[in-house]
Formats: sequence, structure tokens, C-alpha cells
Amino acid sequence: MAIAQDNTTLGGLTETNSSTYSFSHTCTGSDLCLVLLMFSRWHSSSSGEFTIGAITYNSVSMTQKVQTGASRTQNACTQIWYLANPATGSNTVSVSSIGWPSANFYKIQGFAVSLTGVDQTTPIPDSANEFGNENLSITVTDNNSYLIDGLTKNTDITISAQSSQTEELNGPVGASNVLFRACGTKSGVSSGSQAMDWGDGSQGAVTHAIVAATPVTTSSSTSSSTSSSTSSSSSSTSSSTSSSTSSSTSSSTSSSTSSSTSSSTSSSTSSSTSSSTSSSTSSSTSSSTSSSTSSSTSSSSSSTSSSTSSSTSSSTSSSTSSSTSSSTSSSTSSSTSTITYQPVPDWVRQGEVGILDIGGEVEFF
Repeated sequence: MAIAQDNTTLGGLTETNSSTYSFSHTCTGSDLCLVLLMFSRWHSSSSGEFTIGAITYNSVSMTQKVQTGASRTQNACTQIWYLANPATGSNTVSVSSIGWPSANFYKIQGFAVSLTGVDQTTPIPDSANEFGNENLSITVTDNNSYLIDGLTKNTDITISAQSSQTEELNGPVGASNVLFRACGTKSGVSSGSQAMDWGDGSQGAVTHAIVAATPVTTSSSTSSSTSSSTSSSSSSTSSSTSSSTSSSTSSSTSSSTSSSTSSSTSSSTSSSTSSSTSSSTSSSTSSSTSSSTSSSTSSSSSSTSSSTSSSTSSSTSSSTSSSTSSSTSSSTSSSTSTITYQPVPDWVRQGEVGILDIGGEVEFF
């Protein structure tokens, strides 16, 4: 995640040796870091140094990272403070316990820069400072860092931001005995030596400081899940075959018995029973096998229930129909054989001799 600028706020200018200073700043976004630059100047000091005892934002203490100047003879000071994870919304930057050298022409001003995408554990790992000219370099630890620099002088100078940096603030304030202050930023810098330059190096007695904010480190994890399903249709075939065989045997026997009893009234009992049983068995077996195969070919996920129901219904209906038809036909065929009694002549009857002609054969009795 790249560091981005959230908001900037330039506080008011105070031109007294007050021990306090404050202004409001608004923070928004996530992985925030608030960076505060404090610019101050004085003149003709006889003793003492410039100090700041404490700075808070929304009553939470900020940390001083770097300072340059501050000596009574340097007549200017640049300080940079920071706070990780500051409160969002508009809150007060409060500076207290300011100590001044014994001097005059006091001036102080603050400039707040809030950033998003900053590492919350070590937000500001690097800094550099010098009392010298307007150019300064810093050694950066992490790639994609964000640089902020500030410089102060107790007289007006003309400078401009160099080295692809963005100029946030540049110029003097105050009617006389001015406070000159400037601020620049640079994003996405690589690790190693990086410069924050403002000119040709001809400006002297400048207090210059730089800090580097480090970005949030992101890690990615990949998870994958595999699902598989297995279906089996082996139980369907077994269940279907068993059910249809049982059903068709029972049905054909019942139908055959009923039909043969009816037929035997007018014909030979043994003939019709034999034919009817044979036809019934053949027909019902064929029909139930066909029905069972058709049903068990259907979807394997519900085949056990489906094939049993279909097989039983079809088998029963088919075997009944087949048995009835076959049994009737068979009984009719069997009844075709008839017994014919020939008239007996008187001479035979007188001798008590009977002639029976069955199928062309003659028997005497």
C-alpha cells in the first residue's frame, strides 16, 4: 500500500515568546500518521536555547523525531514531531512548555501533514538534519517511503524545491524580522541515499531537517478448497432385479390359477393348467425384465427408489395381461379335442358289445 497525503494545515503565526501554541488539524483515512513541523526564530539572544516541552494531538502525546538549530546563536530552529494512529476528525494540536532564549523578535508557526498507508509499528524510522545550506540528504531504509523536510531561517531567502519533490510551503512571514520557512514532500522513494534540495547551496545559516515515513507492509495468503462427490449406481441394478423377479412370479401364478380353473370347466384340466403356467411364466419374465432395465437406466442419484416402484408396477400389470391372454388361448386350444360317441347297432347291443370310436380307433367292450 502506497503512502498518500491526507491533509495539510498551516497554523497561525505567533510573534511573542509565549509558552504555548495551538491550532486544529483534521485527520481522515486508515493507517494514519500525523507529522508536525515546528518553525521558530529569534534575534540577538544573549543566553539560553529554544525548547519545546511537549506536543499533543487530541490530548495524545506526539514524539519528537529530529531537531536542528535551537542554539541562541543560530537564531532559528526546525523540529519534526509525529504520532502514529492519530484520532480521526478535527482535533487540536497543542504545544506547551515552550522555552525561548533571552532575545527579541520571537516568531513561531506550525505545519501539520497527515499521511495514510503508514506502518503503525515503525512509522518514522529515518531522519537527517544539519545547520548549513538549503540542501540535505537522508539514508532511507525502506522502498516506497515518503519524505518530508522542513527548513527555517531568520531572514528572507529565495529558494525553490528541487529533485522532483513537491513544494508544500515556501516563504517568509512577519512584517519585519521575518520567519522564513519551507516544506517539501517526495513520495515513493527507494531505499538508500535520497536528497531534498532547494537551490544551489549558496544559502547559509539554514536549519534543515528531513524524516522518512515507511509504508504498511502487506502480505497475501492464498487458500483453495477442493470438493468432490462420488455417486454409485451399483445398488440400483441389484434392487431393481430382485424386486421385479419377486413381483412377477407372484402375479403370474395367481393369474394362471384363476384362468385355468375357469377353463377346466369345459375342457381337460391337465391340458389347460400346463399351458397356462408355461405361457404365464414366459410372458411375465420377459415383461418384468424389460421394465426393470428401463427403470434402472435412469439417474443414479435416486435410482433405488425409482426403479423399485417402476419395476413392480409394470411387472404386475404386464404379467397379469400376458397370463390372462395366454391362459385363455391355451385353454381354447386344448378344448378343440372332442369326444364323439357313435350309435350302437341293435345286433351289437344285443350281444352286449360296445364300440367306441376315438380318433379313428375302434375298441370293443
